[in-house]
Amino acid sequence: MDKRIITLITDFGMRDGYVGVMKGVIAGINPDASVIDVSHKVAPQDISEAAVILNDSYRYFPKGTIHLVIVDPGVGGSRRPIIVETPDYTFVGPDNGIFTPIYESGEVLKVIEISNREMLLPYISSTFHGRDIFAPAAAHISKRLPSSTFGPEITDYVSIKVPIPEINGDIMSGEVAYIDNFGNLITNIDTATLRNFCEGENFDVEIKGKTIHGLKKNYAESAGGKLIALIGSSNRLEIAVNQGNAGDFLKIEKGAAIVKVRKGGGRHLKYKLNLFLFIATVFTTLFAGALQQGVNPIVTPWKIYKGFPFSFTLLSILLIHELGHFFTSRKHKIQATLPYFIPAPSFIGTFGAVISMKELPRSRAAIMDVGVSGPLAGFVVAVAAYILGLYLPSGQSTLTLSPVGESILSKALIWLIRGDVPEYASILIHPIGFAGWLGLFVTSLNLLPIGQLDGGHVSYALLGDKQRFLAGFTVFILIFLGLFVWQGWLFWAFLTLIIGIRHPKPIDPYTPLDARRKTLGLVALIIFIITFMPTPFAF
Repeated sequence: MDKRIITLITDFGMRDGYVGVMKGVIAGINPDASVIDVSHKVAPQDISEAAVILNDSYRYFPKGTIHLVIVDPGVGGSRRPIIVETPDYTFVGPDNGIFTPIYESGEVLKVIEISNREMLLPYISSTFHGRDIFAPAAAHISKRLPSSTFGPEITDYVSIKVPIPEINGDIMSGEVAYIDNFGNLITNIDTATLRNFCEGENFDVEIKGKTIHGLKKNYAESAGGKLIALIGSSNRLEIAVNQGNAGDFLKIEKGAAIVKVRKGGGRHLKYKLNLFLFIATVFTTLFAGALQQGVNPIVTPWKIYKGFPFSFTLLSILLIHELGHFFTSRKHKIQATLPYFIPAPSFIGTFGAVISMKELPRSRAAIMDVGVSGPLAGFVVAVAAYILGLYLPSGQSTLTLSPVGESILSKALIWLIRGDVPEYASILIHPIGFAGWLGLFVTSLNLLPIGQLDGGHVSYALLGDKQRFLAGFTVFILIFLGLFVWQGWLFWAFLTLIIGIRHPKPIDPYTPLDARRKTLGLVALIIFIITFMPTPFAF
């Protein structure tokens, strides 16, 4: 019994009877042959697309499989019907370049022109060689007839030009080779080419004005509707939209768009919005600092410079904090934005600053490094500013601090520099000192062990998935403090619930931390304890 497999790849579709008729011809010659449909929805007359589908599929069938491929815009013309033999597979189809990937594999033993009319149907039409030539040939081969039976060997078979990626400096340019039924864009950039080009560096993928930072491991690593890049099942760079259609999203067709891979993607940072927000925050903090000095910048705008000590100090603390995150992210090859400052018409002039990581750190060690770097850097500057502010004369400042409700660290510094202040007394402080005090407060807020706050990064790095229990307990404590100590904690509890209390998993969530990083986590915990203020504001 000849139970060999014959696969079918065509552009015939399933509406008409063409595929069924071919299967009938095969069954009439070899009823024991097993026929498997790979695809019948190749874009009509698209030889290169058929070649891609063949190349992505043929190796997954058992040795001895016969692959029948028919996308034949030259049917009835001068192109020849051929058989291509390799050590493991046989290919049957038109000599129009459709087997170019097989030729390029270097495994071809010989190519035979199908010319023996005895191996074909008695009548050969000029428009349906799939039925009259190729299906009979594949069926006879499945009965283990030698290929020499079908005709002479040829060496001048046709190949098509397959576009290959081009490299120019730090940019590799490829194209969309195939769009699958889900709208995923499969490029002509294979994994080996990509890795040899990037050599472990960060990179961006650019297509039609869109920039994608780095690779995702799978579709589910991205929120629905977001454009992503990944290595697909074809072992090539693929552009997709989770739960969406990338082809429709970008409004492109196969071969119509250039795909660029740019090495060192983190070097190409967008900064215009960041700069605008920073300048806006400079003005809002100058305004707030002037008000703290008893100046109304609306009435006397030329005196807004009075707010400079406060503005410069606070922005320095925030900037150094965020740059700690930024440069550590770069060190770990994590795509991250420049800091976004948040201006606010409040008595401090800002809601702080943030950076956005475009991808998750790969390991718990990287999460620890990124999470702890900002608080440590900002803490050092904030302490220095606070100490300086306590030494400087308050001048015209109307800013007061009360040791009641202060953090352990601020109470200790007040006692060391200002002496034993009565329990319910208030002290005047220079604007630089007030900015330092705010820096300590911001540090403690960031170190709350919740979600993707800095403290959430640190606690996840230390505890793994158990971090969610600590985060839930922290929210409970914030609610308790909000009800009985300072109502502002209710706002923070509500905010943390909105942003989420659980930390997402890295690519490698299992490798434990080394001793140095565990020590960094302990340092972060100590900083949180000594900077936390149960009653940060008494008004």
